[in-house]
Amino acid sequence: MIATILNRQLDQLFQDAASEGLLPSPLPSYKLTRPDNPEHGDWAINVALVAAKSVGRPPRDLASDLAERISNLDGIARVDVAGPGFLNLFLEPTFAGRVFCDHFLPWLDNGAAIQPERRQRIHIEYVSANPTGPLHVGHGRGAAVGDSLARLLRRAGHDVTREYYVNDAGRQMQMLGNSLWIRLRQQHGEDVELPEDAYQGAYLIDIAAQMLGTLEDPAAFFAQPEAAQLEQCREYAEQAILSGIREDLALFRVEYDQWFSERQLHHSGAVDAAIERLRDAGATREEDGALWFDADRYGDEKPRVLVRDNGEPTYFAADVAYHLNKLERGFDQMIDLWGADHHGYEPRVRAALRACGIGDEQLEVHFIQFVTLVRSGEKVQMSTRSGKFDTLADVIAETGTDAARFFYLLRRPESHLEFDLDLARRQANENPVFYVQYAHARVCSLDRKAQEAGLTLSTFAAEHLSEPADRDLLQVLLEWPDRLRRAADQRAPHQIVFYLQDIAAAFHGYYNKQRIVDATPTEVAAARLALARAVRSVIADGLDLIGVHAPETM
Repeated sequence: MIATILNRQLDQLFQDAASEGLLPSPLPSYKLTRPDNPEHGDWAINVALVAAKSVGRPPRDLASDLAERISNLDGIARVDVAGPGFLNLFLEPTFAGRVFCDHFLPWLDNGAAIQPERRQRIHIEYVSANPTGPLHVGHGRGAAVGDSLARLLRRAGHDVTREYYVNDAGRQMQMLGNSLWIRLRQQHGEDVELPEDAYQGAYLIDIAAQMLGTLEDPAAFFAQPEAAQLEQCREYAEQAILSGIREDLALFRVEYDQWFSERQLHHSGAVDAAIERLRDAGATREEDGALWFDADRYGDEKPRVLVRDNGEPTYFAADVAYHLNKLERGFDQMIDLWGADHHGYEPRVRAALRACGIGDEQLEVHFIQFVTLVRSGEKVQMSTRSGKFDTLADVIAETGTDAARFFYLLRRPESHLEFDLDLARRQANENPVFYVQYAHARVCSLDRKAQEAGLTLSTFAAEHLSEPADRDLLQVLLEWPDRLRRAADQRAPHQIVFYLQDIAAAFHGYYNKQRIVDATPTEVAAARLALARAVRSVIADGLDLIGVHAPETM
Protein backbone atom coordinates (compact mmCIF):
# COMPACT_ATOMS: atom_id res chain seq x y z
CA MET A 1 0.00 0.00 0.00
CA ILE A 2 2.91 2.37 0.74
CA ALA A 3 4.37 1.54 -2.67
CA THR A 4 1.04 2.31 -4.34
CA ILE A 5 0.76 5.68 -2.60
CA LEU A 6 4.38 6.59 -3.37
CA ASN A 7 4.04 5.51 -6.99
CA ARG A 8 0.93 7.64 -7.38
CA GLN A 9 2.79 10.71 -6.09
CA LEU A 10 5.91 9.95 -8.10
CA ASP A 11 3.98 9.40 -11.33
CA GLN A 12 2.40 12.84 -11.01
CA LEU A 13 5.73 14.47 -10.13
CA PHE A 14 7.46 12.85 -13.11
CA GLN A 15 4.65 13.89 -15.47
CA ASP A 16 5.09 17.48 -14.31
CA ALA A 17 8.87 17.18 -14.74
CA ALA A 18 8.39 15.82 -18.26
CA SER A 19 6.13 18.75 -19.18
CA GLU A 20 8.98 21.06 -18.12
CA GLY A 21 11.55 19.13 -20.17
CA LEU A 22 13.40 17.74 -17.16
CA LEU A 23 12.35 14.18 -18.04
CA PRO A 24 11.52 12.59 -21.40
CA SER A 25 7.96 11.95 -22.54
CA PRO A 26 6.91 9.22 -22.57
CA LEU A 27 8.90 8.29 -19.50
CA PRO A 28 10.84 5.00 -19.65
CA SER A 29 9.69 2.35 -17.18
CA TYR A 30 11.28 2.76 -13.78
CA LYS A 31 11.28 0.67 -10.60
CA LEU A 32 10.51 1.53 -6.99
CA THR A 33 12.12 -1.14 -4.81
CA ARG A 34 13.07 -1.89 -1.22
CA PRO A 35 16.87 -1.69 -0.64
CA ASP A 36 18.50 -4.77 0.86
CA ASN A 37 20.32 -2.57 3.38
CA PRO A 38 18.02 -0.38 5.57
CA GLU A 39 20.83 2.18 5.81
CA HIS A 40 20.22 2.90 2.12
CA GLY A 41 16.70 4.11 2.80
CA ASP A 42 13.19 2.73 2.91
CA TRP A 43 12.79 2.78 -0.87
CA ALA A 44 15.02 3.23 -3.92
CA ILE A 45 14.14 4.44 -7.40
CA ASN A 46 16.14 4.18 -10.65
CA VAL A 47 14.30 6.84 -12.67
CA ALA A 48 17.41 8.98 -13.29
CA LEU A 49 19.33 5.98 -14.62
CA VAL A 50 16.66 5.03 -17.17
CA ALA A 51 15.85 8.62 -18.25
CA ALA A 52 19.27 10.31 -18.35
CA LYS A 53 20.25 9.23 -21.86
CA SER A 54 17.00 10.53 -23.38
CA VAL A 55 17.55 14.03 -21.96
CA GLY A 56 21.32 14.03 -22.54
CA ARG A 57 22.40 14.43 -18.94
CA PRO A 58 24.63 12.48 -16.55
CA PRO A 59 22.42 10.27 -14.33
CA ARG A 60 23.76 11.71 -11.06
CA ASP A 61 23.08 15.29 -12.16
CA LEU A 62 19.53 14.40 -13.16
CA ALA A 63 19.09 12.50 -9.90
CA SER A 64 20.16 15.55 -7.89
CA ASP A 65 17.52 17.72 -9.56
CA LEU A 66 14.84 15.09 -8.99
CA ALA A 67 15.89 14.53 -5.37
CA GLU A 68 15.00 18.12 -4.47
CA ARG A 69 11.49 17.71 -5.90
CA ILE A 70 10.89 14.26 -4.41
CA SER A 71 11.90 15.45 -0.93
CA ASN A 72 8.84 17.73 -0.95
CA LEU A 73 6.39 14.84 -1.40
CA ASP A 74 4.12 13.81 1.46
CA GLY A 75 5.81 11.32 3.75
CA ILE A 76 9.36 11.84 2.48
CA ALA A 77 11.92 12.85 5.13
CA ARG A 78 14.93 13.02 2.82
CA VAL A 79 16.30 11.77 -0.50
CA ASP A 80 19.92 10.74 -1.11
CA VAL A 81 21.63 10.30 -4.46
CA ALA A 82 23.61 7.05 -4.42
CA GLY A 83 25.99 5.23 -6.74
CA PRO A 84 25.61 5.99 -10.46
CA GLY A 85 22.29 7.78 -9.93
CA PHE A 86 19.94 5.85 -7.67
CA LEU A 87 17.58 7.85 -5.49
CA ASN A 88 17.24 6.51 -1.94
CA LEU A 89 14.04 7.61 -0.21
CA PHE A 90 13.80 7.89 3.58
CA LEU A 91 10.25 8.07 4.95
CA GLU A 92 9.05 10.22 7.83
CA PRO A 93 8.74 8.16 11.05
CA THR A 94 4.97 8.67 11.20
CA PHE A 95 4.25 8.05 7.51
CA ALA A 96 3.62 4.29 7.78
CA GLY A 97 1.34 4.91 10.77
CA ARG A 98 -0.62 7.51 8.81
CA VAL A 99 -1.06 5.13 5.88
CA PHE A 100 -2.20 2.47 8.36
CA CYS A 101 -4.79 4.74 9.99
CA ASP A 102 -5.98 6.67 6.94
CA HIS A 103 -5.91 3.98 4.26
CA PHE A 104 -5.30 0.44 5.52
CA LEU A 105 -7.81 0.27 8.37
CA PRO A 106 -10.66 1.70 6.26
CA TRP A 107 -9.75 -0.79 3.52
CA LEU A 108 -9.98 -3.66 6.03
CA ASP A 109 -13.27 -2.35 7.41
CA ASN A 110 -14.73 -2.25 3.89
CA GLY A 111 -13.98 -5.92 3.22
CA ALA A 112 -10.40 -5.60 1.97
CA ALA A 113 -11.64 -5.74 -1.61
CA ILE A 114 -9.38 -5.68 -4.64
CA GLN A 115 -10.95 -4.78 -7.96
CA PRO A 116 -9.69 -6.30 -11.21
CA GLU A 117 -8.96 -4.13 -14.23
CA ARG A 118 -11.57 -6.19 -16.06
CA ARG A 119 -13.95 -8.62 -14.37
CA GLN A 120 -13.91 -11.96 -16.18
CA ARG A 121 -15.90 -15.18 -16.23
CA ILE A 122 -13.16 -17.69 -15.48
CA HIS A 123 -13.35 -21.47 -15.80
CA ILE A 124 -10.76 -23.30 -13.74
CA GLU A 125 -10.22 -27.04 -14.00
CA TYR A 126 -7.97 -28.89 -11.59
CA VAL A 127 -7.22 -32.41 -10.34
CA SER A 128 -9.53 -34.19 -12.85
CA ALA A 129 -7.89 -37.49 -11.94
CA ASN A 130 -9.13 -40.55 -13.81
CA PRO A 131 -11.72 -42.42 -11.68
CA THR A 132 -9.53 -45.52 -11.79
CA GLY A 133 -8.07 -45.28 -8.30
CA PRO A 134 -7.87 -43.10 -5.19
CA LEU A 135 -6.22 -39.69 -5.26
CA HIS A 136 -2.49 -39.84 -4.62
CA VAL A 137 -0.18 -37.23 -3.09
CA GLY A 138 0.45 -35.54 -6.45
CA HIS A 139 -3.26 -35.00 -6.93
CA GLY A 140 -3.28 -33.38 -3.49
CA ARG A 141 -0.89 -30.69 -4.66
CA GLY A 142 -3.05 -29.96 -7.70
CA ALA A 143 -6.10 -29.80 -5.44
CA ALA A 144 -4.46 -27.38 -2.99
CA VAL A 145 -3.16 -25.12 -5.77
CA GLY A 146 -6.37 -25.21 -7.81
CA ASP A 147 -8.80 -24.60 -4.96
CA SER A 148 -6.62 -21.82 -3.52
CA LEU A 149 -6.32 -20.18 -6.93
CA ALA A 150 -10.10 -20.29 -7.38
CA ARG A 151 -10.58 -18.65 -3.96
CA LEU A 152 -7.98 -16.04 -4.83
CA LEU A 153 -9.56 -15.18 -8.19
CA ARG A 154 -12.99 -14.85 -6.60
CA ARG A 155 -11.47 -12.58 -3.98
CA ALA A 156 -10.03 -10.51 -6.84
CA GLY A 157 -13.54 -9.89 -8.14
CA HIS A 158 -13.83 -12.46 -10.91
CA ASP A 159 -16.77 -14.78 -11.61
CA VAL A 160 -15.15 -18.19 -11.16
CA THR A 161 -16.48 -21.67 -11.94
CA ARG A 162 -14.55 -24.63 -10.48
CA GLU A 163 -14.87 -27.82 -12.48
CA TYR A 164 -13.71 -31.43 -12.27
CA TYR A 165 -13.49 -33.17 -15.65
CA VAL A 166 -14.40 -36.82 -15.12
CA ASN A 167 -12.50 -39.01 -17.59
CA ASP A 168 -15.17 -41.70 -17.61
CA ALA A 169 -14.82 -42.78 -21.24
CA GLY A 170 -12.22 -44.74 -23.14
CA ARG A 171 -9.93 -47.67 -22.67
CA GLN A 172 -8.85 -46.98 -19.11
CA MET A 173 -12.43 -47.40 -17.93
CA GLN A 174 -12.71 -50.70 -19.78
CA MET A 175 -9.49 -51.83 -18.10
CA LEU A 176 -10.91 -50.74 -14.73
CA GLY A 177 -14.01 -52.87 -15.32
CA ASN A 178 -11.86 -55.82 -16.36
CA SER A 179 -9.65 -55.45 -13.28
CA LEU A 180 -12.60 -55.35 -10.88
CA TRP A 181 -14.16 -58.33 -12.67
CA ILE A 182 -11.03 -60.41 -11.97
CA ARG A 183 -10.98 -59.29 -8.33
CA LEU A 184 -14.69 -60.09 -8.02
CA ARG A 185 -14.15 -63.59 -9.36
CA GLN A 186 -11.28 -64.07 -6.91
CA GLN A 187 -13.57 -62.97 -4.07
CA HIS A 188 -16.12 -65.48 -5.33
CA GLY A 189 -13.56 -68.27 -5.00
CA GLU A 190 -12.25 -68.61 -8.55
CA ASP A 191 -8.57 -69.32 -9.10
CA VAL A 192 -7.82 -66.56 -11.61
CA GLU A 193 -4.80 -64.27 -11.85
CA LEU A 194 -4.84 -60.52 -12.36
CA PRO A 195 -3.05 -59.62 -15.63
CA GLU A 196 0.08 -57.48 -15.33
CA ASP A 197 -1.49 -54.64 -17.31
CA ALA A 198 -4.53 -54.50 -15.00
CA TYR A 199 -4.95 -52.06 -12.12
CA GLN A 200 -3.01 -53.62 -9.26
CA GLY A 201 -4.06 -51.54 -6.26
CA ALA A 202 -5.47 -53.23 -3.18
CA TYR A 203 -8.37 -50.78 -3.28
CA LEU A 204 -9.97 -52.95 -5.99
CA ILE A 205 -9.96 -55.91 -3.60
CA ASP A 206 -12.01 -53.83 -1.17
CA ILE A 207 -14.36 -52.64 -3.91
CA ALA A 208 -14.79 -56.22 -5.12
CA ALA A 209 -15.75 -57.32 -1.61
CA GLN A 210 -18.26 -54.46 -1.40
CA MET A 211 -19.76 -55.31 -4.77
CA LEU A 212 -20.00 -59.00 -3.94
CA GLY A 213 -21.89 -58.05 -0.78
CA THR A 214 -24.45 -56.13 -2.83
CA LEU A 215 -25.22 -59.06 -5.15
CA GLU A 216 -28.43 -60.77 -4.06
CA ASP A 217 -27.62 -63.79 -6.22
CA PRO A 218 -23.91 -64.01 -7.13
CA ALA A 219 -24.50 -67.14 -9.20
CA ALA A 220 -27.04 -65.28 -11.33
CA PHE A 221 -24.56 -62.45 -11.83
CA PHE A 222 -21.83 -64.78 -13.06
CA ALA A 223 -24.32 -66.60 -15.27
CA GLN A 224 -24.80 -63.43 -17.34
CA PRO A 225 -22.89 -62.92 -20.59
CA GLU A 226 -19.33 -61.78 -19.94
CA ALA A 227 -19.96 -58.38 -21.57
CA ALA A 228 -22.81 -57.68 -19.13
CA GLN A 229 -20.64 -58.63 -16.15
CA LEU A 230 -17.83 -56.37 -17.35
CA GLU A 231 -20.16 -53.41 -17.88
CA GLN A 232 -21.64 -53.75 -14.38
CA CYS A 233 -18.15 -54.03 -12.92
CA ARG A 234 -17.08 -50.90 -14.79
CA GLU A 235 -20.08 -48.94 -13.52
CA TYR A 236 -19.66 -50.13 -9.94
CA ALA A 237 -15.92 -49.42 -9.86
CA GLU A 238 -16.36 -45.99 -11.39
CA GLN A 239 -19.04 -44.95 -8.91
CA ALA A 240 -17.17 -46.36 -5.92
CA ILE A 241 -13.90 -44.67 -6.85
CA LEU A 242 -15.55 -41.38 -7.79
CA SER A 243 -17.41 -41.40 -4.48
CA GLY A 244 -14.09 -41.88 -2.69
CA ILE A 245 -12.53 -39.03 -4.66
CA ARG A 246 -15.39 -36.73 -3.69
CA GLU A 247 -15.03 -37.70 -0.03
CA ASP A 248 -11.27 -37.12 -0.05
CA LEU A 249 -11.63 -33.72 -1.70
CA ALA A 250 -14.36 -32.68 0.76
CA LEU A 251 -12.09 -33.71 3.64
CA PHE A 252 -9.38 -31.59 2.02
CA ARG A 253 -11.81 -28.62 1.86
CA VAL A 254 -11.70 -28.64 -1.93
CA GLU A 255 -14.96 -27.77 -3.61
CA TYR A 256 -16.31 -27.79 -7.15
CA ASP A 257 -19.23 -26.07 -8.78
CA GLN A 258 -19.56 -28.71 -11.48
CA TRP A 259 -18.48 -32.26 -12.30
CA PHE A 260 -18.31 -32.65 -16.07
CA SER A 261 -18.53 -36.11 -17.65
CA GLU A 262 -16.42 -36.99 -20.68
CA ARG A 263 -18.91 -39.72 -21.52
CA GLN A 264 -21.72 -37.16 -21.69
CA LEU A 265 -19.53 -35.07 -23.98
CA HIS A 266 -19.49 -38.00 -26.41
CA HIS A 267 -23.22 -38.73 -26.02
CA SER A 268 -24.14 -35.08 -26.66
CA GLY A 269 -22.41 -35.10 -30.04
CA ALA A 270 -19.90 -32.46 -28.93
CA VAL A 271 -16.89 -34.60 -29.86
CA ASP A 272 -18.19 -35.23 -33.38
CA ALA A 273 -18.98 -31.51 -33.69
CA ALA A 274 -15.43 -30.57 -32.67
CA ILE A 275 -14.00 -32.96 -35.25
CA GLU A 276 -16.24 -31.45 -37.93
CA ARG A 277 -15.19 -27.95 -36.91
CA LEU A 278 -11.55 -28.86 -37.49
CA ARG A 279 -12.46 -30.56 -40.75
CA ASP A 280 -14.38 -27.47 -41.93
CA ALA A 281 -11.34 -25.33 -41.06
CA GLY A 282 -9.30 -27.38 -43.52
CA ALA A 283 -7.07 -28.60 -40.71
CA THR A 284 -7.54 -32.37 -41.13
CA ARG A 285 -6.62 -35.14 -43.55
CA GLU A 286 -7.32 -38.83 -43.86
CA GLU A 287 -4.45 -41.28 -43.92
CA ASP A 288 -4.29 -45.06 -43.39
CA GLY A 289 -7.97 -45.11 -42.47
CA ALA A 290 -7.54 -42.56 -39.65
CA LEU A 291 -8.42 -38.87 -39.47
CA TRP A 292 -5.45 -36.67 -38.63
CA PHE A 293 -5.31 -33.10 -37.37
CA ASP A 294 -2.47 -31.16 -39.01
CA ALA A 295 -1.32 -29.81 -35.66
CA ASP A 296 2.16 -29.01 -36.99
CA ARG A 297 0.59 -26.25 -39.11
CA TYR A 298 -0.61 -24.56 -35.92
CA GLY A 299 2.45 -24.70 -33.69
CA ASP A 300 2.61 -28.33 -32.54
CA GLU A 301 5.56 -30.54 -33.39
CA LYS A 302 3.66 -33.11 -35.47
CA PRO A 303 0.17 -34.12 -36.70
CA ARG A 304 -2.19 -35.77 -34.21
CA VAL A 305 -4.80 -38.48 -34.67
CA LEU A 306 -8.38 -37.36 -34.11
CA VAL A 307 -10.19 -40.55 -35.15
CA ARG A 308 -8.49 -43.96 -35.13
CA ASP A 309 -8.72 -46.35 -38.06
CA ASN A 310 -11.44 -48.25 -36.15
CA GLY A 311 -13.63 -45.13 -36.14
CA GLU A 312 -13.10 -44.39 -32.44
CA PRO A 313 -12.28 -40.75 -31.51
CA THR A 314 -9.08 -40.28 -29.54
CA TYR A 315 -8.85 -38.76 -26.07
CA PHE A 316 -7.35 -35.71 -27.78
CA ALA A 317 -10.52 -35.24 -29.84
CA ALA A 318 -12.59 -35.26 -26.64
CA ASP A 319 -10.23 -32.77 -25.04
CA VAL A 320 -10.63 -30.39 -27.97
CA ALA A 321 -14.41 -30.72 -27.66
CA TYR A 322 -14.22 -30.05 -23.92
CA HIS A 323 -12.29 -26.80 -24.39
CA LEU A 324 -14.65 -25.65 -27.11
CA ASN A 325 -17.54 -26.46 -24.78
CA LYS A 326 -16.07 -24.20 -22.10
CA LEU A 327 -16.06 -21.27 -24.50
CA GLU A 328 -19.56 -22.11 -25.72
CA ARG A 329 -20.69 -21.77 -22.10
CA GLY A 330 -19.57 -18.14 -22.19
CA PHE A 331 -16.31 -18.20 -20.25
CA ASP A 332 -13.80 -15.46 -21.05
CA GLN A 333 -10.83 -17.35 -19.68
CA MET A 334 -9.93 -21.01 -19.29
CA ILE A 335 -7.36 -22.03 -16.68
CA ASP A 336 -6.14 -25.63 -16.72
CA LEU A 337 -3.93 -27.09 -13.99
CA TRP A 338 -2.14 -30.18 -15.29
CA GLY A 339 0.46 -32.54 -13.93
CA ALA A 340 4.05 -32.01 -15.04
CA ASP A 341 3.85 -35.18 -17.14
CA HIS A 342 1.38 -33.38 -19.46
CA HIS A 343 3.88 -30.74 -20.67
CA GLY A 344 3.83 -32.15 -24.19
CA TYR A 345 0.06 -32.01 -24.35
CA GLU A 346 -0.36 -28.23 -24.23
CA PRO A 347 0.92 -27.49 -27.78
CA ARG A 348 -1.59 -29.83 -29.43
CA VAL A 349 -4.54 -28.37 -27.51
CA ARG A 350 -3.44 -24.84 -28.37
CA ALA A 351 -2.98 -25.87 -32.00
CA ALA A 352 -6.55 -27.16 -32.18
CA LEU A 353 -7.93 -23.98 -30.64
CA ARG A 354 -5.91 -21.86 -33.09
CA ALA A 355 -7.30 -23.89 -35.98
CA CYS A 356 -10.77 -23.04 -34.66
CA GLY A 357 -9.92 -19.33 -34.60
CA ILE A 358 -9.47 -19.05 -30.83
CA GLY A 359 -6.64 -16.88 -29.49
CA ASP A 360 -3.92 -18.21 -27.21
CA GLU A 361 -4.85 -15.67 -24.54
CA GLN A 362 -8.10 -17.46 -23.74
CA LEU A 363 -6.30 -20.54 -22.40
CA GLU A 364 -3.85 -20.58 -19.51
CA VAL A 365 -2.10 -23.83 -18.63
CA HIS A 366 -0.21 -24.17 -15.35
CA PHE A 367 1.82 -27.27 -14.58
CA ILE A 368 2.04 -28.87 -11.15
CA GLN A 369 5.36 -30.57 -10.48
CA PHE A 370 5.76 -33.86 -8.67
CA VAL A 371 5.73 -34.37 -4.91
CA THR A 372 8.11 -36.52 -2.92
CA LEU A 373 7.09 -37.54 0.59
CA VAL A 374 9.81 -37.60 3.23
CA ARG A 375 9.31 -39.60 6.40
CA SER A 376 11.99 -39.97 9.10
CA GLY A 377 14.47 -38.32 6.76
CA GLU A 378 13.93 -40.89 4.01
CA LYS A 379 12.08 -40.48 0.74
CA VAL A 380 8.95 -42.60 0.55
CA GLN A 381 9.10 -44.91 -2.46
CA MET A 382 5.91 -44.95 -4.50
CA SER A 383 4.70 -46.73 -7.63
CA THR A 384 1.21 -46.09 -8.94
CA ARG A 385 1.63 -48.86 -11.50
CA SER A 386 2.10 -51.51 -8.84
CA GLY A 387 -0.53 -49.92 -6.62
CA LYS A 388 2.01 -49.08 -3.89
CA PHE A 389 1.62 -45.40 -3.11
CA ASP A 390 0.51 -43.03 -0.37
CA THR A 391 -2.93 -41.62 -1.04
CA LEU A 392 -4.09 -38.09 -0.33
CA ALA A 393 -6.26 -39.57 2.41
CA ASP A 394 -3.12 -41.09 3.98
CA VAL A 395 -1.41 -37.70 4.04
CA ILE A 396 -4.46 -35.97 5.53
CA ALA A 397 -4.72 -38.65 8.22
CA GLU A 398 -1.04 -38.23 9.09
CA THR A 399 -0.70 -34.43 9.04
CA GLY A 400 -4.21 -32.96 9.06
CA THR A 401 -5.81 -30.86 6.35
CA ASP A 402 -4.36 -27.54 7.54
CA ALA A 403 -0.75 -28.69 7.41
CA ALA A 404 -1.20 -30.59 4.15
CA ARG A 405 -2.75 -27.65 2.30
CA PHE A 406 -0.12 -25.23 3.62
CA PHE A 407 2.81 -27.52 2.81
CA TYR A 408 1.58 -28.14 -0.74
CA LEU A 409 1.92 -24.38 -1.32
CA LEU A 410 5.36 -23.93 0.22
CA ARG A 411 7.01 -23.99 -3.21
CA ARG A 412 6.07 -22.66 -6.61
CA PRO A 413 3.84 -25.22 -8.36
CA GLU A 414 6.35 -25.57 -11.20
CA SER A 415 9.07 -26.60 -8.72
CA HIS A 416 9.48 -30.10 -7.31
CA LEU A 417 8.21 -30.34 -3.72
CA GLU A 418 9.64 -32.43 -0.91
CA PHE A 419 6.86 -32.84 1.65
CA ASP A 420 8.37 -33.49 5.10
CA LEU A 421 5.65 -35.40 6.93
CA ASP A 422 7.43 -35.26 10.29
CA LEU A 423 7.85 -31.48 10.10
CA ALA A 424 4.21 -31.03 9.08
CA ARG A 425 3.10 -32.81 12.29
CA ARG A 426 5.49 -30.97 14.60
CA GLN A 427 3.95 -28.46 17.01
CA ALA A 428 6.89 -26.07 16.96
CA ASN A 429 8.00 -22.83 15.33
CA GLU A 430 10.06 -24.59 12.66
CA ASN A 431 6.79 -25.93 11.27
CA PRO A 432 5.68 -23.05 9.00
CA VAL A 433 1.94 -23.63 9.32
CA PHE A 434 2.21 -23.83 13.11
CA TYR A 435 4.29 -20.62 13.09
CA VAL A 436 1.65 -18.72 11.09
CA GLN A 437 -1.33 -20.08 13.01
CA TYR A 438 0.44 -19.34 16.30
CA ALA A 439 0.80 -15.68 15.29
CA HIS A 440 -2.98 -15.52 14.84
CA ALA A 441 -3.61 -17.25 18.17
CA ARG A 442 -1.17 -14.89 19.90
CA VAL A 443 -3.15 -11.85 18.78
CA CYS A 444 -6.37 -13.49 19.95
CA SER A 445 -4.75 -13.97 23.35
CA LEU A 446 -3.72 -10.30 23.40
CA ASP A 447 -7.27 -9.32 22.54
CA ARG A 448 -8.64 -11.31 25.47
CA LYS A 449 -6.15 -9.61 27.80
CA ALA A 450 -7.16 -6.21 26.41
CA GLN A 451 -10.82 -6.92 27.08
CA GLU A 452 -9.99 -7.93 30.64
CA ALA A 453 -8.04 -4.69 31.06
CA GLY A 454 -10.81 -2.60 29.51
CA LEU A 455 -8.49 -1.28 26.80
CA THR A 456 -10.30 0.42 23.90
CA LEU A 457 -9.06 1.68 20.53
CA SER A 458 -10.66 5.12 20.63
CA THR A 459 -7.59 6.96 21.83
CA PHE A 460 -4.75 6.19 19.41
CA ALA A 461 -3.28 8.08 16.46
CA ALA A 462 -0.60 7.50 13.82
CA GLU A 463 2.06 9.24 15.93
CA HIS A 464 1.78 6.39 18.44
CA LEU A 465 3.17 3.96 15.84
CA SER A 466 6.43 5.72 15.03
CA GLU A 467 9.05 3.60 16.78
CA PRO A 468 11.40 1.51 14.59
CA ALA A 469 9.73 -1.76 15.68
CA ASP A 470 6.31 -0.34 14.79
CA ARG A 471 7.55 0.77 11.38
CA ASP A 472 9.16 -2.60 10.67
CA LEU A 473 5.89 -4.46 11.28
CA LEU A 474 3.84 -1.84 9.42
CA GLN A 475 6.12 -2.11 6.42
CA VAL A 476 5.26 -5.80 6.03
CA LEU A 477 1.59 -5.45 6.97
CA LEU A 478 0.98 -2.66 4.45
CA GLU A 479 2.31 -4.86 1.65
CA TRP A 480 -0.79 -7.08 1.89
CA PRO A 481 -3.07 -5.32 -0.64
CA ASP A 482 -0.33 -5.19 -3.29
CA ARG A 483 0.83 -8.75 -2.71
CA LEU A 484 -2.76 -9.99 -2.71
CA ARG A 485 -3.42 -8.33 -6.06
CA ARG A 486 -0.12 -9.57 -7.50
CA ALA A 487 -0.85 -13.14 -6.42
CA ALA A 488 -4.20 -13.00 -8.21
CA ASP A 489 -2.81 -11.37 -11.35
CA GLN A 490 0.04 -13.88 -11.55
CA ARG A 491 -2.20 -16.88 -10.70
CA ALA A 492 0.17 -17.59 -7.82
CA PRO A 493 -1.53 -18.74 -4.59
CA HIS A 494 1.85 -19.84 -3.24
CA GLN A 495 2.65 -16.13 -2.89
CA ILE A 496 -0.04 -15.96 -0.21
CA VAL A 497 1.88 -18.57 1.78
CA PHE A 498 5.12 -16.65 1.25
CA TYR A 499 3.47 -13.50 2.59
CA LEU A 500 1.90 -15.30 5.56
CA GLN A 501 5.35 -16.49 6.61
CA ASP A 502 6.68 -12.93 6.27
CA ILE A 503 3.93 -11.31 8.33
CA ALA A 504 4.07 -14.05 10.98
CA ALA A 505 7.83 -13.61 11.36
CA ALA A 506 7.41 -9.83 11.55
CA PHE A 507 4.70 -10.11 14.20
CA HIS A 508 6.54 -12.66 16.35
CA GLY A 509 9.58 -10.36 16.28
CA TYR A 510 7.40 -7.40 17.23
CA TYR A 511 5.71 -9.34 20.02
CA ASN A 512 9.09 -10.25 21.51
CA LYS A 513 10.36 -6.64 21.37
CA GLN A 514 7.40 -4.48 22.28
CA ARG A 515 4.98 -4.24 25.15
CA ILE A 516 1.50 -4.20 23.63
CA VAL A 517 -1.53 -4.35 25.94
CA ASP A 518 0.50 -3.21 28.96
CA ALA A 519 2.39 -0.45 27.10
CA THR A 520 2.27 3.09 28.44
CA PRO A 521 0.71 5.50 27.96
CA THR A 522 -2.68 3.98 27.15
CA GLU A 523 -2.70 5.63 23.72
CA VAL A 524 0.41 3.63 22.73
CA ALA A 525 -1.13 0.39 24.01
CA ALA A 526 -4.29 1.08 22.01
CA ALA A 527 -2.31 1.81 18.85
CA ARG A 528 -0.25 -1.36 19.18
CA LEU A 529 -3.36 -3.41 19.87
CA ALA A 530 -4.97 -1.98 16.72
CA LEU A 531 -1.85 -2.94 14.79
CA ALA A 532 -1.92 -6.47 16.23
CA ARG A 533 -5.61 -6.85 15.42
CA ALA A 534 -4.94 -5.82 11.83
CA VAL A 535 -2.23 -8.46 11.64
CA ARG A 536 -4.74 -11.01 12.92
CA SER A 537 -7.28 -10.00 10.26
CA VAL A 538 -4.72 -10.29 7.49
CA ILE A 539 -3.46 -13.68 8.67
CA ALA A 540 -7.03 -15.00 8.93
CA ASP A 541 -7.77 -13.65 5.46
CA GLY A 542 -4.66 -15.23 3.96
CA LEU A 543 -5.24 -18.58 5.64
CA ASP A 544 -8.83 -18.63 4.43
CA LEU A 545 -7.65 -18.04 0.86
CA ILE A 546 -5.60 -21.23 1.04
CA GLY A 547 -8.24 -23.25 2.89
CA VAL A 548 -6.48 -23.34 6.27
CA HIS A 549 -8.07 -22.63 9.66
CA ALA A 550 -7.04 -19.68 11.83
CA PRO A 551 -7.22 -20.97 15.44
CA GLU A 552 -7.88 -18.61 18.34
CA THR A 553 -6.00 -20.77 20.85
CA MET A 554 -3.02 -23.10 20.51
